[in-house]
Amino acid sequence: YCFDNEVAAGYPRNIARVYKTGLDDSEDDWTLICEKNVGTYSKLDNNFIYGNKLYIGAKTSFGGGRYGVKLFSCDLESGVINELLSREDLERSVFGFTVDEAERFGTVEVQTGSCTQIWGIEGGEYRLLYDFSDEADDGYDLAYCGAGVVYSLSSRRGGAGDYDIWIRDLDGATLYKGPLPMSFRAELPEPHSFRGYVPISGDRNVLYITTNEKLGDETRHYFLRYEITPDGLTETVLWTD
Repeated sequence: YCFDNEVAAGYPRNIARVYKTGLDDSEDDWTLICEKNVGTYSKLDNNFIYGNKLYIGAKTSFGGGRYGVKLFSCDLESGVINELLSREDLERSVFGFTVDEAERFGTVEVQTGSCTQIWGIEGGEYRLLYDFSDEADDGYDLAYCGAGVVYSLSSRRGGAGDYDIWIRDLDGATLYKGPLPMSFRAELPEPHSFRGYVPISGDRNVLYITTNEKLGDETRHYFLRYEITPDGLTETVLWTD
């Protein structure tokens, strides 16, 4: 899917479009499934697919400390696109969104000082579900969205690449809280240094992270998979360049 900036009859538009193509088709063989004018809204980076529906989020800033968020579902067979949530009175910037299989939504909103709050729709009302700053001493701040779950990282242990991670579902239940294993780093040739990670994804059963490591004069990427088990996280390196 993509968001296209256009001008029609002298007015700017931002069009959300969803396309499909077969994995074996040429790059020119794309079919438009659905589209919607979302005005001044820009896309949120994460999206989710359940069954034949793609869920898309969009956000905007109106200035003066007022923000907006919209959530849509696109039926990938019929092309019908539905607006599931529209709020233009938020006091926090929206960082991302999550949805579970029961079509319950949560939005990740960030306040001053990297305080991350998870808001959702319950009983038809948009309200605070939980707040990662409830345990501020643990240092958990910005969060990332998975399918029906939210991940938050803490680097309070101090060493480069030494993170704790907190995984919670939309009910606020903790699925895992503790060290994020990166045992593969012990096998890297010296000298090497941790350069960061890119946004996290997954669901309540699995977690995916890509990390960047400086190895001599080159930077190498490691795509990691973690199984979320009752005994903790089981790490597997799926790919490296």
